[in-house]
Amino acid sequence: MQINKVEIKNFRNHTFCQVHFKSGINLLLGKNGSGKSSILEAIGLALFNAELRSSIKDAIKKGEKTSQINIEFTDNQGKTYTVERYIGSVAKHYLTNLEGNIRIENQNQVIQEIAKLSGIESNTKNIFQDVISAYQNKFTSIFAESNESRQKIFNRIFNTEIYRNIFDGFSKSAYDKYYIENETSKKELQKLTINLKDNITLKKELNDINSLLNNKEIELKKLKDNLDKLENKKAKLENIKHKIEINKSSLKNATDKIQISIAQLNKTKENIAQAEISTKVLKEKQSDYEDFIKLNEELKLITSEVKKLEKLETEKIEKEKIKAKYENELALSNNKIENFEKDIKEKQIELENKKQELNTLHNLLENLDNKIQDKSNQKKDLEQNFLIYEKKYKELNDIIKEIEKIQIQLAEKESSKLDINQIERDLNSLIPLKIELYQKEGEKKNIEQQISAIEERIRDNNSAYQTLSNGICPYLKEECENIKKGMGIREYFFSKKEFLQKELNILNNKLNEFESLDKNIKEINEKIIILEKTKKDSLLLLESIQDIKNKIELLHKDKQIKILEINEIARKFSDNIVELVISQKFELALDEIKNKISILYSELAEFNASSKELRKNYDTLKVNIANIENTIEENINHTKKLSEKKVLLLKYIDEIEKNIKDLNYKTSELTLKKEIRDSLSIKIDKLKPSYDQYLQNHTKANELPKYILEKKEIEKEICNLEIEKSNIELELKSLEENFSENTLIVVKQEIEKALLEYNRYIEQLAELRNLRINKEKEIEENNKLQEEITNLNRIINLLEYKIALTIEFRNNIKQMGRLVASRLLERIERQATDNYRLISGKSEFIRWINDDSVSYKVFLSSGSNTENQRAFEVLSGGEQVMVALAIRSAMASLLTKAQFAIFDEPTINLDDERKSALADSLHFMLNNLQQAIIVTHDDSFSNIANNIILINS
Repeated sequence: MQINKVEIKNFRNHTFCQVHFKSGINLLLGKNGSGKSSILEAIGLALFNAELRSSIKDAIKKGEKTSQINIEFTDNQGKTYTVERYIGSVAKHYLTNLEGNIRIENQNQVIQEIAKLSGIESNTKNIFQDVISAYQNKFTSIFAESNESRQKIFNRIFNTEIYRNIFDGFSKSAYDKYYIENETSKKELQKLTINLKDNITLKKELNDINSLLNNKEIELKKLKDNLDKLENKKAKLENIKHKIEINKSSLKNATDKIQISIAQLNKTKENIAQAEISTKVLKEKQSDYEDFIKLNEELKLITSEVKKLEKLETEKIEKEKIKAKYENELALSNNKIENFEKDIKEKQIELENKKQELNTLHNLLENLDNKIQDKSNQKKDLEQNFLIYEKKYKELNDIIKEIEKIQIQLAEKESSKLDINQIERDLNSLIPLKIELYQKEGEKKNIEQQISAIEERIRDNNSAYQTLSNGICPYLKEECENIKKGMGIREYFFSKKEFLQKELNILNNKLNEFESLDKNIKEINEKIIILEKTKKDSLLLLESIQDIKNKIELLHKDKQIKILEINEIARKFSDNIVELVISQKFELALDEIKNKISILYSELAEFNASSKELRKNYDTLKVNIANIENTIEENINHTKKLSEKKVLLLKYIDEIEKNIKDLNYKTSELTLKKEIRDSLSIKIDKLKPSYDQYLQNHTKANELPKYILEKKEIEKEICNLEIEKSNIELELKSLEENFSENTLIVVKQEIEKALLEYNRYIEQLAELRNLRINKEKEIEENNKLQEEITNLNRIINLLEYKIALTIEFRNNIKQMGRLVASRLLERIERQATDNYRLISGKSEFIRWINDDSVSYKVFLSSGSNTENQRAFEVLSGGEQVMVALAIRSAMASLLTKAQFAIFDEPTINLDDERKSALADSLHFMLNNLQQAIIVTHDDSFSNIANNIILINS
């Protein structure tokens, strides 16, 4: 497989980046933080769904919502494909061939198809992350992990974890499950056997209860029939009593209604008399009422005419006032026109003088502005270069301070390292103790359950003894046949209690042996937690120390780059500044640049002050000219408006004089109309009392027919009520003859007695039914118990057979994973040793051991004797990198058909000699691969690279 092109948008610190790769060795070269590793991260995510260094959200460039990755690659058959991956607010994954006739859009299908095309048929993601590639600072870490972590990592890489998973997971779980189920079933069988009872005895007790229950039900039916007869008799008597009460109430209501109707009749008669008086008054005042109406209409008409004439009189007065106002305005307008015309002539002379003065100032300003522009351009160039210099100088100081700070941190962390192997040995020694304590805890819980069951049986035995101590059955109230036939009550129950108490004492003694168990479990768990935390912290510390060393090396390189950049900037200033920078007198050079900028600022300030003064005079003069022009224009407009107003005023005065003449003619009859109005008002006032009396009596006189009809209806209603009252009295008399309160009381007393007897029988029946239900449940539970015992015996036999098979299976599967891994390790060891010798120039060889004592532990050996070999974690930083690179190259060639590999900063911790050796030997190590991508910040591999790609920040 060969990657041809990678294009990323809004990913990490890249807004847009396009990189082209070739076959052979590709070198991604750039400074620390330029985004080289981000390109590798994008390749892993798009092609193999590899995990990111942080969350997907952090991978999207700040301020953006979506990142896009496009990769073009050629498979092992020579066919070209394009994969597109979007993350963020849009999440999509596409795979398309070059011809465009194949397009896959489902993410899982895309990853599966790329795995086939790349030659990584299974375990794709892990092979890419741990074999094909290694991210920066993780190059050597998988070989320096703890025993347990290495086992998990390389079992996963070699795909042998399935055997470990079966041994530790499924088969172990199956064995534990069968063992626990078998022990639990045996304990349950023992418990069930203790509680089993005799079924024949239980069935005889049930038959006795059923016979007694049938007799009680027959007697209860007789009581119910008698109670129903008494209830019917009581209901009839209470019904008659209720009817008597209703009739008494109805009789009272009828009497009350008659009294109310008589009162209403008297009120109606009074209303008729008043209506007849009002009718007489209407006839007497009819003539005066009609005269009042007629005169009132005449008054309204004449009043309306007077108001209209008064309005015209008011209008005439207003017109005369307006005429006087217009005549005054006409005189003022003539005076203003004369003044404005004089002012216009004076302003025009002043305007011409000001314009000549403005032209002179304009020429002076143009010359001064040209001088200022030249100085500003000089200042701008100088300041820009100064800012760049200052920024680079600050970055250089920051790097120096960071190196000093990190070196202090490194010394502190080196002093606090712990022995990881000792911690692991301490942990491994505690695990068997923990398992043993948990087994004892299971035994303790089993004993506690047995104690609880026996205590319950003792309580049941005591309760039964109390119930049957007198030999009488509590339900049948007669001598118990079961007890009569057997031994004495006291001997039977006391012997049973003594037997149970002995068992209880034995179990309590066993339980006391586990008194300190909980405390021991807690203590050992606390020790394990402390050791695991210490182990984790120590591993993190080792990783942190390596990271710090890598960082210091990168910072020293950044420091040299920064000094070169400062030298380049200094050439843009004077030779004096260049000499200061070459001698690394950066602060003096900075002061010299500041001095040059300060001189330019002073010159510019003088020019700007002169320009400001001239521009101020120029602007003031322009404002004065504009004000004069506005004044002339305003005066001309005022004169024009006043002339137009003068014409309108003459026209208005003429029209108003005509209106006044016409109004004088119309208002000549006003005095006569007022006299007629006053005469009519006097006549109306005299007729007003008669008019009011007529209106007051008119309504009552009209209601006379209504009151006469109302009187007839009330008299009819009184007659009907008298008849209703008579009928109620007759019915009430008949009901009282057929009812006696004493008879009702006697019937109620008989019902109470019958009900008490009935309820007593109901309670007895309920007790017997509950007794029958309990006995039936007891028989049913006893049958279930017998069935459970049979099933448990069958289950126990089956579980013991399964346990034997599981033990045999686990013994066989345990050896299979290690056998497969050992074959792979032999091949990798041979090729990795060849690779290491090419890089280092030494004759040492690599040993990779996976046995009962260690898991996938790497050694560098100079002989067959174990005394001549060194573990990976004690190697120097440079040796670790060389060994890791040798093994990774071998794995990339042997474990995949992908034919490509990725190395991120492989020269870290290597001296110049080792870097050179690595560069010389790398193309031999990778000769089985179609393509290799190397990410680095130095140019050690430039000579062997087929393609060099520069990445700028």
